[in-house]
Amino acid sequence: MEAAVGINAVNLQWGAVSRATNYSVSRNGTLRVAGVTDISHKDTPLPSEGLYNYTIIACNQFGCSDPSVAEIIDFFFDDDGDKVRNSRDNCPMVPSSEGEDDSDNDGSGDICDVDDDSDGLIDIYNVAALDAVRNNLAGTALDLTNADGDNETGGSSIGCGATTAGVCTGYELMTNLDLDDLDIIESGDFQGSNWQPIGFCGNADCDTNSQLFTTNFNGNGYNISNLHIRTTLARTGVGLFGAISSSAELNNTHVRNVNISTSSSSVGGLVGFGNGATISYSSVEGQLIRGGDNVGGLAGRMELARISYASTVVAEIRGGNRVGGLVGNGWNSMINSASAVVDKLNGDNLVGGLVGDISEEVSGILLAPVLRYSSAVVGEITSNNVDVGGLVGSSAQLSLSDSSAIVNVMGVQNNRIGGLAGFLGHPSTISSSLAVVNVIRGGDFIGGILGDTFGATATNSYWDNKTLLTITGLGRITTHGTEKSTFALRNATANSDGTFPGIYTTWDTNYCNPTTGEYREVTSGSAPAGFQQVWDLGTNEEYPAPNCLLNFTPAEQRIVRAAVLAGTSPFAAYNSLPSKQ
Repeated sequence: MEAAVGINAVNLQWGAVSRATNYSVSRNGTLRVAGVTDISHKDTPLPSEGLYNYTIIACNQFGCSDPSVAEIIDFFFDDDGDKVRNSRDNCPMVPSSEGEDDSDNDGSGDICDVDDDSDGLIDIYNVAALDAVRNNLAGTALDLTNADGDNETGGSSIGCGATTAGVCTGYELMTNLDLDDLDIIESGDFQGSNWQPIGFCGNADCDTNSQLFTTNFNGNGYNISNLHIRTTLARTGVGLFGAISSSAELNNTHVRNVNISTSSSSVGGLVGFGNGATISYSSVEGQLIRGGDNVGGLAGRMELARISYASTVVAEIRGGNRVGGLVGNGWNSMINSASAVVDKLNGDNLVGGLVGDISEEVSGILLAPVLRYSSAVVGEITSNNVDVGGLVGSSAQLSLSDSSAIVNVMGVQNNRIGGLAGFLGHPSTISSSLAVVNVIRGGDFIGGILGDTFGATATNSYWDNKTLLTITGLGRITTHGTEKSTFALRNATANSDGTFPGIYTTWDTNYCNPTTGEYREVTSGSAPAGFQQVWDLGTNEEYPAPNCLLNFTPAEQRIVRAAVLAGTSPFAAYNSLPSKQ
């Protein structure tokens, strides 16, 4: 007879006895089972670890033999069947060798530890794990199978957060991922796609029958490449993440080679719909993002959001109402240090190089969004109706400062078109900002800075009077902001003490820290360590350029700007930069 330890069992096997028809098995002198017709038996459960002896009796119709010689076995509990007792196995639920590597010394071996660095974020090493994020939207465990059918619970939390009270609160990328490693979806709404968005909206406002991503996602600077989405039915929320909640935070996440084509609303390369969420140090690059209303390169519809150090580089963005190079609808959001590089941007109404619409009046209350330290470089911005801006299509109230828009052509048959904003309500403000546009064409209310307004003001903000302002009907040209010649706008360099001369004397007090994301105003003395001025004046042959953008230096901006002003592709110019190779 042979005995072997199995998964919480002892597996017995013996040789057949001539003319025996059945067998009885005893453990430590106590009968365990009789009438066994096979020559094997699995003895389970066992009460404890220790030594056990087994004997076999062979029987037929005439009687039974004497017990066999006892087989003694040292039994131990082994939940995963890897021949390592649980008490010595640092991955007791996953087959592994004794002494499995334990990188974070938390007692859980790397092969089963979902959080190898004990930071409370589940480690994602492959596309299967990324795809499984949809199975646990709260980020408390890695659920590869969704066996419980619940998208908020289930999965393994082994090794979670040794430094966070044993709890995981999100996900993090540990390597670059290629979504082309996933199978193409062959049926259903996403047929022909390689990705179905994480989280979804059950209705247009995403407040009924919705499943939202609610936790943290840190891309750690890695890329997620080849995101291809097409849908056959209109829905709300399409992107890498379809819908995220106010508690969600996405940072250091970069999505490359994006192609999205859908009739859905709230469409973006990174996020479709977000309510009160935070996005930082993240970017999207791709060929096409096309949808219905609320379409943006980074995010489609972001309500009450906080977006900083974010960028998009997209060949074409197309949608209905509220279309932007970065965000389509940024309802009452705060956007800092953001940039968009786009060849063609088109929508029906409210189209902006950076944001289509950033606020609206709600129940008689005017909200106050902020757009600062940002840039849009766009080849062509067009709308089929009203409100087109180099940075913002429309906003009921906005504080816009220290930002620039460089555009080749804007407008066509539209009304309310401005180099920075198409329309701003009272009491919006524009300060320390720049618009350089080759051509603005429209039917009514067009201007180098602002198309139309109910009480907005523009101070220390300039537009290049080389702009060709063309009225296609009997409309009006507006005069907000200050008109300056190309020579005046480019004829300035910073003084040796860091102050700015001439028309830019008020532009030198705001500083940013790209590492920490902090901003400060410095009116005297030196700026703290790590801070730099938000504007770079360049040489006396260059326009000022923002300093505080994600992976887009002033020198690089000027190369891409030059392409736009020469009437060529900013998308191609950006992708030809040495740092992007």
